[in-house]
Amino acid sequence: MKKNIQTLAVLLAFGILAVSAQAQGHYKSFIVSTYATQGTVQRLIDGDLDPAESWSNLTRNLKIDKIYIEVMRNHTLVDEAGLEKLKKFYQDQGVQVCGGLAYSVSEANGYQGFDYADPENRAFAKKAVEMAARHMDNLKPGVNKGGWVDQGGANPIDRYSEQLLDTVFSRCPEMCCFNYSGMLGAIRFGANRTWADQPTSLNLAEAQKTIGPDEDLTFADIAAYTLGQADKVLAHVGKPVGIKTYTPYHATGEEFLHDYLGMIGLPMDIFPQFPTDADMVLLTEQAKFDLNIVEKIKAQLRAGKSVCVTSGFLRAMKGKGVEDICEIEATGATVPVRRFTFAGGPGAPFRSGRGFGRGAGASQTNAPLAADSFEASRDIFIPEIKYFNILTHDAWGDTLGISPGGTTYPVLLSGDYSKGKFYVLNIPNDPADLYAFPSTVLSVIRAALGSAEPIRIDNAPAQVALFRYDNSTFIVQNYLPAEATVTVSIAGNAAQIQDLLTGKEILPAPATGRGFGGFGGGFRGRGPAAPPRTAFTFTVPPHSYMAFTVK
Repeated sequence: MKKNIQTLAVLLAFGILAVSAQAQGHYKSFIVSTYATQGTVQRLIDGDLDPAESWSNLTRNLKIDKIYIEVMRNHTLVDEAGLEKLKKFYQDQGVQVCGGLAYSVSEANGYQGFDYADPENRAFAKKAVEMAARHMDNLKPGVNKGGWVDQGGANPIDRYSEQLLDTVFSRCPEMCCFNYSGMLGAIRFGANRTWADQPTSLNLAEAQKTIGPDEDLTFADIAAYTLGQADKVLAHVGKPVGIKTYTPYHATGEEFLHDYLGMIGLPMDIFPQFPTDADMVLLTEQAKFDLNIVEKIKAQLRAGKSVCVTSGFLRAMKGKGVEDICEIEATGATVPVRRFTFAGGPGAPFRSGRGFGRGAGASQTNAPLAADSFEASRDIFIPEIKYFNILTHDAWGDTLGISPGGTTYPVLLSGDYSKGKFYVLNIPNDPADLYAFPSTVLSVIRAALGSAEPIRIDNAPAQVALFRYDNSTFIVQNYLPAEATVTVSIAGNAAQIQDLLTGKEILPAPATGRGFGGFGGGFRGRGPAAPPRTAFTFTVPPHSYMAFTVK
């Protein structure tokens, strides 16, 4: 039976042309590229879209260093006779020129891909590659250097700007703005920007000044404003770092979970080899593809380090040795929870009040906390994880959800193995429900997974992200439509943090009690006291970021 291989991504960058003057980049921290699809390229060749006029409009604010010229899409080739002339036009602008191919037969038919068992499809694909190779150095390594953002999901326009920021804040060397014709499109502002009168990072009034009051802002103008501001910040930051997580090559399972975790303030640093040098390693279901993963976990724990696995990993590894580390089991059942409680140590009452106890982890003042601090806005369905703390105290529920009937189920549990600490993070059936956890629950999760992090978010709502760098700088991005109060903690005794854009200095927050279940960075789990940390609290406007250096 023939196998129809479909792709949702464009195969890019068949090579860089050897040009006399290589672009060095108009921005300090990245280069900017754009991508012209086959249909746009044909219009440029035919003159239906004027190359000079469109390029002038595209680059009136946005400085472009590279362009990808696509020669095939939808089983159609561009006119090769005009390709060299178009290529020379961009070379004359001092722009690096690369090739591109989209292996689609019909985008209108569910993005129908090539059937490589079909001789005609194989022959056409070969013809397209050979055509590209005649004009570009085919398949040269290191040409495609970064991320890709298009106009999809650009309503509100802040979302488009934030996608660009995500890419460059991650320090991708290249920002590809797809696509050439789409970047020329005018922005239409709906009535859904309820934060429009607040000082957001995307200042549309300032962007409008770059083109005049009677002209329409385009996607290229928004990209120019966004990237120009980000470039000022990135000049101060180092290499991106975060919580190390292991994903073997070609692994699947809990796809995109790292993205969701990033959106609750946990910066992910993904490695294709097990990071034995990390004090904390996160393992999702994808780690099951390593046949020696259980022994690697044990070695990490014997070395006095920590490992956190997800419920998906636990389910996939049932009966494969993980029970030797901790007597836990993913039963396959699903339970609804809405209220939450926090373990304060052995003997702490789990069901007092509305989901909070008064054990060793309680506030020093023992003052009741607001009910909504412990309750989600809706039921969250989580996998049932069975653990045997009543019989053996092998594991302990640090954060637990409470079912409508009053039964507790772990959201985060921990156990000791040799010299190390073993955690299990229970992922909701819908990973987007991580955003529905109260900030109190998120605080405990952040404190556990970020236990080895020199900079971490301690308190903030979901959809507030942290970008951390190796030179004691960090960026906090608020994706919410309302301002967010954020507390970060710095390992040791930091004197202050300084805003990289305004120069404003923020002093440490006043010391509080140990906190409860992660409040005020008080969560420790079981075991010895954690090293001291210094907390700083600030407010991030809606759809905005703030960047800091630690002093």
